Amino acid sequence: MRLALAFLAAVVLAAPSDAVRINLPTDRTIDLFVGQKVELTIAGNPTTGYKWSVASMPEGITEVGEAVYIQDPADSPGGRRLVGVGGRFIFTFVGSKATEGSIKLVYTRPWEKDTPPIQTADVKVRVTAR
Repeated sequence: MRLALAFLAAVVLAAPSDAVRINLPTDRTIDLFVGQKVELTIAGNPTTGYKWSVASMPEGITEVGEAVYIQDPADSPGGRRLVGVGGRFIFTFVGSKATEGSIKLVYTRPWEKDTPPIQTADVKVRVTAR
């Protein structure tokens, strides 16, 4: 039984992930195949009221679900989580058809409709058929 579990664990760990993971900002063009996912990670701190959101993306790129926010680890000496610590937003997209263009993210306070973003991130993406 242990040998079977060890074999299964080795197969799972060795299986290649089909998702491309990118930390932003980046200058590189992300190459994907149709059906392949990309995870874009960017630093932010929603306790300031700001959040990252998708401003635009090319036809042929589809956002998968909503962005996920993960707070950076920061424990006080007493073991309690500290308030106000930043983290990272993770966006997942999939190439749904062959295309080329940019995914544009903006860092804004959602209620400030007439205020420009304090940061933007443009990511060049190229999706091709396999």
